[in-house]
Amino acid sequence: MKHIFSIPFIAVTLLLFSSCKDFMDNSSPSDADINYVFQDAEQVLSYLNGAIDTWENGSLGSLFYTINVCSSDAERHPEKYSDQQRHIPENFYFEGTAGFPIDFAEGPYNDAYKTIAICNRLITIMDINELVKEQLETGVADDMSHIYGLAVTLRATIYYELARYFGDVPLQTSSLVIDSSLSARDKIYEFNIAQLDKVIPVMYRLGESNLATNTDMTRTYAEGLLGRMCLMAGGYATRRTDLPASFYSDLDGNPITFTAKGGENSGGIYNRRNDYLRFYEMAKIHLENCLANSGSAHLITSDPRATDEKGRQFGNPFQYIFQQLLNLEASPEVIYEIQKTQGTYSERPYSFGRPSNGGGANNYPCKSYGQSRMHPTFFYGDFDPKDLRRDVTVAVTASSGKGVEIPLSMAPGSKGAGGLSNNKWDDNRMNPPFTAKQRASGVGEPYLRMADVYLMLAEVYVELG
Repeated sequence: MKHIFSIPFIAVTLLLFSSCKDFMDNSSPSDADINYVFQDAEQVLSYLNGAIDTWENGSLGSLFYTINVCSSDAERHPEKYSDQQRHIPENFYFEGTAGFPIDFAEGPYNDAYKTIAICNRLITIMDINELVKEQLETGVADDMSHIYGLAVTLRATIYYELARYFGDVPLQTSSLVIDSSLSARDKIYEFNIAQLDKVIPVMYRLGESNLATNTDMTRTYAEGLLGRMCLMAGGYATRRTDLPASFYSDLDGNPITFTAKGGENSGGIYNRRNDYLRFYEMAKIHLENCLANSGSAHLITSDPRATDEKGRQFGNPFQYIFQQLLNLEASPEVIYEIQKTQGTYSERPYSFGRPSNGGGANNYPCKSYGQSRMHPTFFYGDFDPKDLRRDVTVAVTASSGKGVEIPLSMAPGSKGAGGLSNNKWDDNRMNPPFTAKQRASGVGEPYLRMADVYLMLAEVYVELG
């Protein structure tokens, strides 16, 4: 696996030096006109918006499309295994294969470090701002301290994504020092967890400000993200065995010891650090805080829709959440959503929804590819038919693209073929249905939901007894 890191390292090193060149021409951050840079919070946010845009509209989401959607034993891609390179992660038997080529992910990797570079530049300047220092000391949120926290939270989000896709990567923490050497993911988690813990008190909860909607990164989201990173830090993971034992150290440089499951395989070993419980204890604090002080967010447990226009009963809160998203409404269930604009590029329902054989434009509905498919044995064998999540999760029919419902074929393929599909997203359920163009529905992408926080906290309670 050594070849994995060579191309991205060169690219990201050049990128970071290029991104920071104009800033690093200054002898120190104090040479910048702080009064000019910080005339008001709106100017600071406009600078950070470049990083937010790279994150929300960049190529990092393509790894979710390729890897996450089919990363469990219940799911698969629709085509034949040999048809697409991205099917390699589905193969449990890597012997005799070249593995998953890293250049497939070079674009997302570089986009991640572009975002980090912008965040670092802003954080470096704001660290010496007296107003920000004062807010951090008093623990009271205002617009400027919230934006500072937003930069820290965005950077932590990117490192969460980098660590789960690439494992050990360079930890860039400043725009003044560029270091492309590998850092253990343990150090990356610890650094970002500590930074989040510092800024959370001076951020707005969801709904407390016009800077804190569910399409923004808020204190509510930061609490959930910190819990999520703690579970990654304290959980089992595959670590490389071609690096010296001293490589795996904590933020203070102390060596970390691990407990392994199984033995070495293909240059990696599956293990967990022995002090993992301290991360679960920290996750417990922040996830409980997230639920107890969630702002305007709450778990949807009932369906307020009594009947539809034909008098049929709804009564399914699981579907109601996704119907709100299909209606392009803000759902209180969603803590942070990556917002999309109708008519511009968006993945849902095209990639992850109920398929359609329609054409690319002016069809009802237009083409929906259906990247996310489920093995039939899970739908017919493992779901209780009375489980309200079943029919929200899985569709057994597709659309013809001409207003007709058709059975999904189990044969490998896409659209109306490829097996049972995800049913959370469905162009037919939009109000009104968007029929102008494929991949442009404007349906947002929920990145963290209240349901996620409850499930993470349940895992924490189990681990802590």
